[in-house]
Amino acid sequence: MKRILFAISFIFSTFILSNLKAEDNIIPIRFSPDLKITIDGKNNEWPKTIPFSIESFTQVREGNWPGLDAFGVKVWMLFDKENIYLFSRFTSQTPMENPYTLSNINKGDCLELFLGFHKKRKISYSDRDFHIGIALSSGKPKTWIWNLSKELKGETIVFAKIQNGYTLEARIPLSNLDITEVKEGDLLWIDFAVNKQLDKKEKPIRMVWSGNTGGERNPSVWGNSFITGKEELFLKPYILMPSGFTVGRDHRIYIYYKGLPWKGIVKFTKELMFETDSEGGITIGYDPNTMQKLSVTIDYTEYSRKLERFSEEGYSLKSVPPKNIKVNQLGYLPGEKKEFILTDNEEILSLKEFSILSEDGSSVYKGKLTGPFVDSATGDTNYYGDFSSFTKTGKYQITVTDFEPSYTFEISPNIMKSLFYTTMRSYYLQRCGIKIDDRISKVQYGPCHLDDGYLRENKSRHIDTTGGWHDAGDYGKYIPSAGSTLANLLLLYEMFPSKFKKFKLDIPESENSIPDILDELKYELDWMLKMQDKNGGVYHKVNTYDFPGPIPPQDDKDIRLIYEIGTPDTAIFAGTMAMASRVYKAIDQKYSATLREAALKATSFLIKNKGQTFWPMNDKTGAYQTGDVKDELFWAFSEVYRITEDKKYYKLAMENQPRFLDFNPIGWDDFSGLAILALLKSSGTPREIKTKLLSIVKQQAEWRLSIVKKSTYKVALAPAEYKWASNKNALAYGVNFIIAYQFVTNKEFIEAARNQIDYVLGVNTLSKSFVTMVGTDYPKNPHHRILQSTSILVPGLLVGGPNSNAEDGQYPQSLGARGYVDKIEAFSCNEYAIDYNAPLVFLAGYFMKEGNKKE
Repeated sequence: MKRILFAISFIFSTFILSNLKAEDNIIPIRFSPDLKITIDGKNNEWPKTIPFSIESFTQVREGNWPGLDAFGVKVWMLFDKENIYLFSRFTSQTPMENPYTLSNINKGDCLELFLGFHKKRKISYSDRDFHIGIALSSGKPKTWIWNLSKELKGETIVFAKIQNGYTLEARIPLSNLDITEVKEGDLLWIDFAVNKQLDKKEKPIRMVWSGNTGGERNPSVWGNSFITGKEELFLKPYILMPSGFTVGRDHRIYIYYKGLPWKGIVKFTKELMFETDSEGGITIGYDPNTMQKLSVTIDYTEYSRKLERFSEEGYSLKSVPPKNIKVNQLGYLPGEKKEFILTDNEEILSLKEFSILSEDGSSVYKGKLTGPFVDSATGDTNYYGDFSSFTKTGKYQITVTDFEPSYTFEISPNIMKSLFYTTMRSYYLQRCGIKIDDRISKVQYGPCHLDDGYLRENKSRHIDTTGGWHDAGDYGKYIPSAGSTLANLLLLYEMFPSKFKKFKLDIPESENSIPDILDELKYELDWMLKMQDKNGGVYHKVNTYDFPGPIPPQDDKDIRLIYEIGTPDTAIFAGTMAMASRVYKAIDQKYSATLREAALKATSFLIKNKGQTFWPMNDKTGAYQTGDVKDELFWAFSEVYRITEDKKYYKLAMENQPRFLDFNPIGWDDFSGLAILALLKSSGTPREIKTKLLSIVKQQAEWRLSIVKKSTYKVALAPAEYKWASNKNALAYGVNFIIAYQFVTNKEFIEAARNQIDYVLGVNTLSKSFVTMVGTDYPKNPHHRILQSTSILVPGLLVGGPNSNAEDGQYPQSLGARGYVDKIEAFSCNEYAIDYNAPLVFLAGYFMKEGNKKE
């Protein structure tokens, strides 16, 4: 798992120990027009250069780094007119192993080089920014240039075994980068990353010299350097150290003087002394009490440098500090209940009044605050401000004396239409197998994964499984998440078909006679149909053996495997197809019949293999397995019973009813709620069974409502429920409130469902909108490969949200509702998935008024 890193980025700095100007405070890169270097795995012929060291705990970006004895690397770099030269010395107790090829080589042992040839720092790739990789493995060297999607040509690479590790020496022609030459004085933006497999049971560790794991898409975190042939610049004293230190972990510090490792004494604050080794370095286990500052004396001159500590206290979990005044950053419908929250943990509130300001700054409404109330999940001291009676359309801010104004929000009858349009349309922007060149969002990528796929158990057998949606931040396609997503959206259409018959999503099919929402769902349904084997069983997923790197979809060229038939997958497929056949019957009878036939074929497979459970493998990509198939079978047979009214399916459904039956929200890990709904809607379900099921629905909805009432943020999550996909779960409880309202007329259910939209759009302890491009403070760095590879942010993606478990290691654990960071590496809280968006789309569609989005 990824290590906890206590800073937004740990930028490794190089300090020159002399009276140099601040702008010279960087490592220079040596330039000699006509170098005569033999590439043999040794650097005996190299002129004096200063190395880049990647040997400190605060440079670990992923994985479990045991310490310097296990792994570390120093890199030296040179230029001549036509080539880049690299020499790397690796400390390693394990051999070089990298089975990957092409764009996937950074999944194994690999050295990566980032270079930008321009005068100013860039925040996104230009045509002069490059990401080069060299696989660390025996045999013929493997290379890749990610932004150019090609291998190196004309390079010379040699590996050599040394004591306690190995070396790499390389000559890389600049022609690979379409750079004609480099010259004295050129500015350079540079970074290095290294991946190493230390334990076959764990993913490789990843260490980075300057930036963070997002450096592949974000040159703004790379280090700064310049190319020079001036010998005197390499003879000055340098100290090489990380910009921050973590208590008790290994950190490596080097002193270089006259271009060579310096031998001498390094002193720390309380007369603690270390003697540098033959490499001019010391290894410290940082102690903040005795190591606030280090000093060295070189040629009778003392130089000193402060040591900065990185700790949880110094780690910023937000890219934007939270506002005290929390509003739905998108806005509100004119006639609905409208509330904001003021958080006053510092107890500075002097006047319990608020004002609403229009765009010109004039006050248009005044109201009173109620409270205080203490939030059970966060401990926040909160006040409510109700402005339901204010209905005038426009854009506004809320102000309270002594506090910053709120984010701008809008009051408009089209708010929910806008939200529905953006979030539902995101599925089109996740399509696999076609070219996307969207004029509205500017999302662009080429036709991808056109060779899907090959059976994992028999790679010589190809089955057409093209199409469908990319599941999440990666490019896999999974039956469980597809089924739960479609179930949400099919249910929405089935409940309110008149809302969507003419609603345009501006997709390629918008001009046909089918509602756009059903056109988009059909794109995923068609892929699911391809996943059914002729025996009726359904394959689990289509994916590469391991997750692809930060590349656009069309560059994901590794073999795409079709994973084995699964019992839960077949059951989820059957339920989805049965539900879809019912929904499409009034729109396209032929397609409805195809879906019905597929559902019956899948249930026949389940019946034939009754008592057997097939679990597919998952390799290194996402697994959707719960360990129990009761709820999937319960839903499959209940849904098929609803469309056939054949009692044998009712009997099978009841045989597979989970022992402890709950009205759980729709999700890939529990389909019981959908089964309950199907049986309640089936005309043939016995009355006593319906009474029992209705009781479960009512009790569960009322209990969840009590949780909403206990939360000052009115979120449907108990304090212990801030875990993976917490945003999706909160919204899914909102969907359950809407389902329950069909049977139990309690208007509090509707209000509670509406509260969940407010929560994910800013009425939360972080004052964060968790939907890309919606609101003001929305996720800018979600874990999403299209963003990583193109720097284009797809609008309308809901990220997972606060996760107290922090499985990605990018922020501290046990933070509950505050456990979120807007970092691309933070997949446990900042990744999108198709099933995350589904309940948000449902609720937006439910609360929007009928009519086209453009009204």
